[in-house]
This record gives sequence, C-alpha cells and structure tokens, in this order.
Amino acid sequence: MNSKLFVYFCFFLSGVSALIYEVVWGRLLVSVFGASLYAVATITSVFLAGLALGALVAGRFRGNCATRLRLYGLLEVAVGALGVGLPYLFAAETLQPLWLGLAGTVSGDAGSYLLRVLFASLLLLPPTMLMGATFPVLVGVVAPGETEKTDPTQALYAANTTGGAIGAVLAGFILLPALGLRATSAVAASFNIVAGLVALALSFLPEKAQPAPVEESVVVPAKKRAFAKEVMPPSTAATIFSTAFVSGIILLTMEVSWTRWFSLLLGSSVYSFSCVLCLVLVSLAAGAWVVQKLLHRIGNRFLLMATAYFISCTYVLITMYSANEIPWLYVWLCQVYASMMGSFSFAASLSARISVVAIVIMPPVFLMGTVFPLLLGGKSPDKTIYVGSLYAVNTAGSIFGALLTGFVLIPSLSALAGSGIQWTIILCIAAQITMALWCFMEWARAFVTDPDTRLIVVGIGVFVAVAVAGDVALFRPQWNRNIMSAGVSFYSATDILKMDREAFLASLGVSPSVRKNPIKFYREGLNATVTVAQDRRRNVVYLKLDGKVEAALPADPSKPAQGADTTTHLLLGSLPPALGAGERKAVLVIGYGSGTTAGAALANETVGSLTIAELESAVLAADKYFAQSNGNPLSQRMKVHIAVTDGRYHLAAYDTEYDAIICQPSDPWVAGSADLFTQDFWRLAKSRLKPGGVVSQWIQMYSIEPAQFAMLCRTFSTVFPNCSIVYPQQAGECVLIGFNSETPVSEGIIVNALQDQQINAQTMPAGYDSLNPVMTAAIVLNAAAVRELGQHMAGQTGESGINTDDHNYIEYAVARNAMSQKQQIDSNIELLQRFNKAPPLSR
Repeated sequence: MNSKLFVYFCFFLSGVSALIYEVVWGRLLVSVFGASLYAVATITSVFLAGLALGALVAGRFRGNCATRLRLYGLLEVAVGALGVGLPYLFAAETLQPLWLGLAGTVSGDAGSYLLRVLFASLLLLPPTMLMGATFPVLVGVVAPGETEKTDPTQALYAANTTGGAIGAVLAGFILLPALGLRATSAVAASFNIVAGLVALALSFLPEKAQPAPVEESVVVPAKKRAFAKEVMPPSTAATIFSTAFVSGIILLTMEVSWTRWFSLLLGSSVYSFSCVLCLVLVSLAAGAWVVQKLLHRIGNRFLLMATAYFISCTYVLITMYSANEIPWLYVWLCQVYASMMGSFSFAASLSARISVVAIVIMPPVFLMGTVFPLLLGGKSPDKTIYVGSLYAVNTAGSIFGALLTGFVLIPSLSALAGSGIQWTIILCIAAQITMALWCFMEWARAFVTDPDTRLIVVGIGVFVAVAVAGDVALFRPQWNRNIMSAGVSFYSATDILKMDREAFLASLGVSPSVRKNPIKFYREGLNATVTVAQDRRRNVVYLKLDGKVEAALPADPSKPAQGADTTTHLLLGSLPPALGAGERKAVLVIGYGSGTTAGAALANETVGSLTIAELESAVLAADKYFAQSNGNPLSQRMKVHIAVTDGRYHLAAYDTEYDAIICQPSDPWVAGSADLFTQDFWRLAKSRLKPGGVVSQWIQMYSIEPAQFAMLCRTFSTVFPNCSIVYPQQAGECVLIGFNSETPVSEGIIVNALQDQQINAQTMPAGYDSLNPVMTAAIVLNAAAVRELGQHMAGQTGESGINTDDHNYIEYAVARNAMSQKQQIDSNIELLQRFNKAPPLSR
C-alpha cells in the first residue's frame, strides 16, 4: 500500500481533533472569561494566530522524510498531551484564583480586555502553534515530484479539512452532549496520539516503504508542469499572497455574518452554531477535493479562481434577494420532514435547519473552498516555505475578517443602515467581484498575448463586474425586519404544521389582509440582534433577542394585555430584596431584559444600590420603549450602576459582595445563558453573597422536560441546601430561591416577605400592586420538597447527574425540546403540585 495514504490518514485525524479542540477550548475559556463577543473573538483570534505562527516557523524546517515524519509524530503526541491536560488547567477552581489576583491589578475595560488576551494567549498559543506546524512539516513528506499530475499538497489540505468537518459534527452533536468537555477533549487527544504513533512507525520503515524523498530546492521545468501550465513569475507572488489574505477575510466575514443571520432566523442554540460550522467545513473540504481534478484539466488557477469568485458572489446575491422567503422555507421544510417522519420531532426540526443553512451557504463556500487549494498548487523553489507562509497569510486574513466583522461592520452598519448583517454580506459580494476581476486580469495578462485581444477580454471582465456591482447598488435587496426577526424556530408545533404561507405572513403582521405590527426598534449589536415590536391587538410590546421573545409588557398599562409576562418579571425582582436582612442592600441583576425586574427590585426602599450586568448594550438602548411599564430604573442614577459585560465574568473578575443576586436569563439552552445554569456558576454566585444573602434564578417551564427541570433543581440544591421554588399561577416560568444561610426558610416567610415589603410609588412598575393576589395562589416548595422532587425524578428516569460546566447536559437536552416544540408546562406544574405539601396560602 502507498505509504502516502497513511500520511493523509494521520492528517485527517489531526483535522478531526483540531475542530474538537476549538469547540472545547472555546467553551472552557468562555465559562471563565464570559460569553461576550470580546471574549469569544479573543479566543478565536488567539487560536488562529497560533496556527499561523506554527505554520510560519515550521515552513523553515529542513529534513528528509524520516526526520519530518518523526517531528510530525512528536508534534501530534505533544498536542494530545496538552489536549488532555488543558481542561484541568482551564477549570475555574484552578484558574480563577490566579485570574482574580491579576484582575485586581488592572482597572477599566481596556485593562481587563488586555488581561484576557494575555491569559488566552498563554493557554492557547503553545498547543495551537504545535498544531499549525504539522501542515508544512508534512508538506515536505508529500510534496509533488516532477512526474505527478496532481499536487498532493492539495490532497493533504483536503484530508485535514474533511477531518475538521467530521470533528465539528462529533463535537457539536455527539461527544459534548454525551461526555462533556474533559472527556471530549480526551477523545480528541486520542486521535492526535494515534496519528503521532502511526507517523513515528512510518519514520522507521525502510526507505523504499516511505514516501518519495523531497528535493529541497528544485525548480521544475515548465514543460514538465503537467498539472499547472502557467509559469509563476516573481511578480505573481504578490498577487498570490494578496489573494490568500483577502480570501481569508472574505470567508470569515461571510461565516460570521451567516452565523449571526441564522441565529436570528433559527435561534442561538448550540445546534444552530454547529450547523453553520459543520456545513462550512464540509463545503470547504468538497471544494478542496474537487479542485485537484479541475486544475489538472483546465490548467490555469487564476481563471479558476476568477470563475469561483464570480459564481459565488452571484449566488450570494440571489440569496440576498430571496432572504425574506427563507423563514417561510424553514416552516415549509418542517412540514415536509414532519410528514416524512410522522411527527414534528427534534430530527424534523434539525433536518429543516440543516437544509436551510445548506441551501444558503454550501454553494458559495464550496466555490470559495477552491481558492486556497488553488494557491497551494503553485510551484515554488521551496514548497515547505511557500506552504507555511501562504497558510500563515491566509489565517491572518481570517483573523482580520472575524474581528472586523464582529466588532466593526455589523454593529456600525446596523446603526447607520438598518441591517449590519445584510450590508456586510453585500460588502462581501463587492469584494468577491473585485477579486474575480483581479484574478481574471492576472490570467489575461499571462495568457492572452495579443494586445487587442487582451483589451477586449479585460473589457468584457470589467463590464460584467460593473454590471453586477451596479445591480447591487441600484437594486439593493430589502430585508423585511418583521420577517427577519420573526423567531420562526420558536413557533409551536401546532402552529407550524397547520400554517400556509398566507397564515405565516399574517402571523408576522406583514400580510396585506392584516394590520402591520410595527417594529419600534431594531439593532444588530455586538452580541445579539435586539428587536422591539408592538402587537396592537393584544396591547403588548415585545422584546426579542435573536428572534426569541424575552419579555412582553403592556403597551398601555391601564388596559388588559393578553400574553404579557409581567408577573414573573416582578416576582423575580421583588423576592430577593424582600427576603434579605438589613438596610441599604446591594443587589446585582444579571441581564436587564425589559427592565421590569430591575424596577421591581428598586421598588423596595431597602435597596441602596443596584448593579446591572447586561451583555448587550442594544438591550439598554431599547429601554425607552418599556419605560411606561418597568418603573424606569435607568433614570435612578444615584442607585443604579450599569456594567455592559457578561454577568458571570463580572462575578468572577470582581470580589464585590451582594445581599441579593438576581439572574434574569430564563433559557438554559440559549448561547450566552447556558453557563448561568450550572453548579459552577451557582457556587460562584454563592461566593459573592453576604451572609444571609439571596440568589434568585428564573427558569422557563414550557420547553423543558420534568427530568431536566428536576436536574436543575437538584443541582441548585447542592449549592443552596436552604432553597425554595416559587411558581406564580398562570405563568410559564418559576423562580428558584437560594439562601446563603443555614436557617430554614418556610413557605409562609417567602409570601409574607413579599406582601409586607415597602413599595416606593415613584418607581413602582406597572402591575406591581397585582402581585400579592397572584402570590396568594402560588405554589411554593421548601428545601425538603425541592430535594425530594430531584431525588424522585432521578429514581424515575435514571438521570441523577448534576449540571456542570464540564458536562452541561441541560444546554443540549433542552435545546432538543425547544427545537421539537414540546410543550411541557403542564407536566412541570403537575410535578410541582405533587411535592407542594404546604397548606393553601392566605393573606
């Protein structure tokens, strides 16, 4: 058997492990440093920078095949060793004390951000540099000989990218849900170690059994370049490396934009992110495999790249014109898959999401995936230096594109032109047109020798490019923000299965037969897309984050509001200050939402200061649309301090103690919120409570199965043995209450504390005076009942685990329920009633 096949197999396994590590390490660092774009961008950039630096350094390595194989084997084994060990170093109990010690030495957001960059670099650069070095080292093993028709470097890249696609699938859909972070990292490490051992074994084979040796500085005669007919002059090098850099920018800019777009359309769950990542890698791998044959048949890579860029930008433009139909396409596909599978299940919803994402992104990414392999196919006096440098430049473009898109383009263009996502994609179309024309002119310069013919050819290229650009400028696609922010992935199964297109448009208020529900506010912020819409018929104003309704308040507080969830917001903010002891209480609210929870907390006159940790500044900008109902908490500047940051990071980085900590996010499966429902987070929160302090956590009950709800209750009770559950009748959510004290708290104390508290009339949110009657009929479970509930469900279902940072089971399990639209609220209420052994409450 050809020993090169074993080399490809090794690099395939390396690709599998690399993508698993990227997902795992990103999750580990986010749990410590927060889920803000700054933290995520830092992690991604450092990861890519390590790959680039490793490739750049390793490109200078010299050695024969045996030496290269041994070095590659040692690199893989070293990566595997770090892969096993890093999760334990990432753990909060290991890293947090050091982090807090250094955090106290810096001040301001800039200092904190630089500290995070330093930490991420120290942790990620060593393993990622080792990973980046493997590519150029192996290139020296498989580099083409004079008689080969195809460049095996392209096959090596394709094998690694294919492995990456499989690694993304394994990490997002199989390993992390089943095993957790540490065990998944160990699986990835096993792939590295297997690849390393195979390479080491190959290095000790007799020379004839090894891949053909590489001559380090061979210039292949042009007549023997069967797979690449053009001769690359020195002046072409600038074009090659510029193309590599720009292609990295375009690809990552489009990927980030698509991820934001599909978060808005399909929800920001872990599965939505995994769909985009997996399909991008599958498309890149397919493009890399196909291009080998195309280059051999057509010969000139610049003509191929020009064609790829042009067809890609044309397809992306078509999707922009069709964007308003994509939400309906998702609904229709859900109906199709539900009919095929017999019911609207998780599989049906996931299949519909994958299909929608595939239709939008796979063709252009497949075409873009041909560009870098085409650049790899160029001849060079030293193939390893060429590949290492090219890989580093392309990766640098990827870093620049990701940072530019997330930090600058989307938020800035959203503030200026309505939709930053749409305009960023349009800029990518313009960049692709430019690159198509550039590559086309490079081809014409080298291969069209007659000046007149060259002028005609270039003129045609310019005309086509200007025509496409003019079409974009004059007939720019118009996104309907009602449709884009509809949140179709959160529709109930009943609604989805019975909808036709007219009913779908009517539900959005965009049908000609239905009065339009106005969008009052729309902004694509750094971390999420925030929408405020009004339903005039129901007298409700909605707050949506990435298409999901987070709050619904009365538009006119003096009138009934059908579907408003004011009660739960008020309860969440009212209970903790009322239960805490002492005056001048310090309160932390994680997640601002509509502001009703913060307003309810401030209505208690014993609250001396209120800190609001809100991840997305656009949520705060939307506050004015809820001021009529939330008590206008942001106006109380003497009491209120706003921290635009991740709430978990705020608790980890500062040792401030609070009398009450209120967690506003209610969905344990939504990205950015999932890390607020683990044992590790609740331990962190308890460490920031003063003696006698209180934590309240809001949990939605409509898309979480009783066993999963019980797991959260069981996890909470391990941190707060003295705890309680409060469920206000007619609500879709309940509130967990945890006390930093050993004194048992009875059900009556909770209700009396709420009823007896002093209310500041000037800051009283609308509906506050109606809370006591609701509480009279509430279900309240004491600590013994909470523990009994958790133990009973564990015995019934066998799910006796604890939800932790390492194994965030709930994030994946509840996301499956949300995607399949299973309504579980009645089952969860029945569960609460079963363990509610207290007598009926009264005033």
